[in-house]
Amino acid sequence: MMLIRASAFAVGKDFDQPLGALIQSGGTWFVRAQIKDRGESIDVAIAISGDNLGDVIYFGNPSSCVHLAQGLGVEYRIAGAIEGPGTPPAGALVWSVDGKEQAFAVNGTYVTQAGTESKSCSKDRAFYARNWGAWLVGEDGKDVGDEALFFNKIAGAQGVTTAAK
Repeated sequence: MMLIRASAFAVGKDFDQPLGALIQSGGTWFVRAQIKDRGESIDVAIAISGDNLGDVIYFGNPSSCVHLAQGLGVEYRIAGAIEGPGTPPAGALVWSVDGKEQAFAVNGTYVTQAGTESKSCSKDRAFYARNWGAWLVGEDGKDVGDEALFFNKIAGAQGVTTAAK
């Protein structure tokens, strides 16, 4: 069982969180993002844990969510192989062509950890990790807790997902 101090989390409105923020609702962790839809920027939440990994939730009315307390951040870590080049399954952690940026694979596009769409990831020749998770870190860069906040294991080529919370 992962133990994290309660003060590591706060409650607020999902729409009020900055792009790239982690928010939780209904037991699923999301990254707050903006994507382009027919030329317009649309505010969304991208599922980065749970059974619906990679799903896009469009914001209608702001709703309450759990988010990280001020001063805490997240570090994404992988376990196992980095695959590729190839087409990553939804929810995979993907490297940009120059290797300097990581993004989440989301239904034919990529969303960076900063919550913006990436144009620097290859759609069919990407390097990616199927097994990855999020660790909480403090302002000093040290881990907060001794386990991942969540960890994803994306099954083989079928893209079937299972996630541990």
